[in-house]
Amino acid sequence: MLNKILLFLWVASVICVIVIFQTVLQKILDIRGIFPDLLLVFVVYSALNKGIEVGMVTGFFCGSIIDSLSLSPAGLNMLSMLMLGYFVGVLREKIYKDKPFNQILIVIISTIVYGLIITIFIKVFHSSNRNILNFLTIGIPEAIYNGAITLPVFYLLDKILPWKRFKPTIYGY
Repeated sequence: MLNKILLFLWVASVICVIVIFQTVLQKILDIRGIFPDLLLVFVVYSALNKGIEVGMVTGFFCGSIIDSLSLSPAGLNMLSMLMLGYFVGVLREKIYKDKPFNQILIVIISTIVYGLIITIFIKVFHSSNRNILNFLTIGIPEAIYNGAITLPVFYLLDKILPWKRFKPTIYGY
């Protein structure tokens, strides 16, 4: 039980650092209006390394943070990130997750899927002028940018997160 609490606190602190880092350095990381989604990369990292449950919980919290800091409809990012954590966690069992090419490809595909989910939800449930053209001009370059930063971010997270120090339980934590 103590392991779960310590791991949760450690992951929560990493999420807070990522939010602060992304917010403070947004202008530095900006390339023609496109900047990486570090929380999405973290959700993919968590799901690939710890499985479905941790991916979903991380996706829930990261999406909730995005929802609370943005003007998007409440729960939209939370649900989308949660779904992303689930699907990447399922994919974890079917691929060799330690190959760098696979990690980059999964982050790129996840970014595209996340952008499509957000676009579809906004189009169906919210009257907005966001359309597929916006997704193509912003979502695809963001996916490439996320793919480009995948390996350094995964390396840093491997050094920061103590996944191996906590012995696993039946829930995979």
